[in-house]
Amino acid sequence: MSGVGFSSGAFGSPTGIAGARVLGTDFHFHEAAALDWADGTFSTVNTSSPHSSDPGAPTSVARGASAHAPTRIDGRGLWVVPGFVDAHVHLAWTDFSESDRAGRSPQERDSLIEQNLAVTVAAGFTGARDAGGLGKSWIDRTNSGALVGPQVSGSRELLTRGFVDAVGGVGPAVEGVLDRGAQWVKLVATEGVTSLEGVPLESHFSLEEFRLAVGMATDAGARVMVHAWGGDAISWAIDAGVHSIEHGIFLTRDQARAAAARAITFVPTLSIYRLVLAMTEEGRLPASLRPRVAHAVDVHRDAVRIARDAGLDIAVGTDFGTVDQHGTNLVEVRALLDAGLSPTEVLRAATAVGSALLGAPGSDPPRGTIEPGAPADIVVFDRDPLEAAAVADPSAIFSVIRAGQLVRTGPDPASSPDAHSIPTTPREHHPS
Repeated sequence: MSGVGFSSGAFGSPTGIAGARVLGTDFHFHEAAALDWADGTFSTVNTSSPHSSDPGAPTSVARGASAHAPTRIDGRGLWVVPGFVDAHVHLAWTDFSESDRAGRSPQERDSLIEQNLAVTVAAGFTGARDAGGLGKSWIDRTNSGALVGPQVSGSRELLTRGFVDAVGGVGPAVEGVLDRGAQWVKLVATEGVTSLEGVPLESHFSLEEFRLAVGMATDAGARVMVHAWGGDAISWAIDAGVHSIEHGIFLTRDQARAAAARAITFVPTLSIYRLVLAMTEEGRLPASLRPRVAHAVDVHRDAVRIARDAGLDIAVGTDFGTVDQHGTNLVEVRALLDAGLSPTEVLRAATAVGSALLGAPGSDPPRGTIEPGAPADIVVFDRDPLEAAAVADPSAIFSVIRAGQLVRTGPDPASSPDAHSIPTTPREHHPS
């Protein structure tokens, strides 16, 4: 955007932004805003009433400041929102196929994981919930700032029926992941995308097993996320008090209302199924999978609208797990818009709802808000993100701040609307 901006090369990392429109907790933009941050959190936030006709004059603007003086981004003509959260992603995965991942050298895998983390945050996703694969040391280093990446909350392992049986039951399986530092216990409770059409959606876990997992996780200060396409698995997970339902393709109205009453979050992950459908159509996956996947894609949008109409919180989650997918996370924002959510609903899903899955419930101030004491994670747009075309457009992102540090300024060539390449091999044992 000509004449507006901040040069990190000239001034180092900014300490604030002045003159921008800032998204408030009411999901209106407040003009004449000046906000500052220090030590990774917001220190001052000054805004006018929403929709003010007078944007006011920015103060202490970065232009012309010395290299050692506090600097603010000149935010005139810019929109500031809290950093986005990908609430279902596999940051340690580099390839669609498990065997391909295993075939890489440790050095190559480590390099690609660092790349996955860096491109995710550069895409505007300053927070992420890893749904399986990323080790505790990676999470600790990323969250401490030793590595460039989003704030991460992780689940360590995918607790499939086979895995659980192999270690002696739900109790030992949950205890094992908690001992390895999991903040989330992930139960894979139904079949997924590689099952043939007509396979029943039987729950892999009983109601009692769901309750055991929730109780153990709660006692350890962790939470439970459940892969479930539909059926009893969703109903029993809700009854047990899990914290999020992943995918939920066949979510019913009764289930959505029950989940909303329990303050559970729905993470639909629409985009990954579109990718798999394209693979069946192009011969990259067996054509026998196509009827099931096509049906899933058709009804999945209905699940999103059912959840929205029931007042069930929806979070943005990609389920991405290849080097080509990481960094293109805004594709899921577009998918939610296509499913019928408004830009305001999508912004809430990407910020406040996703952030609630990362941070401690009830924390004050909560993650995903722009107020004193909250983490200084923001995405700066050069177009109004309440316009559908802008909120899902990587080229509309002007800069990204993570924990008060500038991680991106200017266009991100890795995140274009056409950057999403479809993998050529199936991801083995993936439960999507």
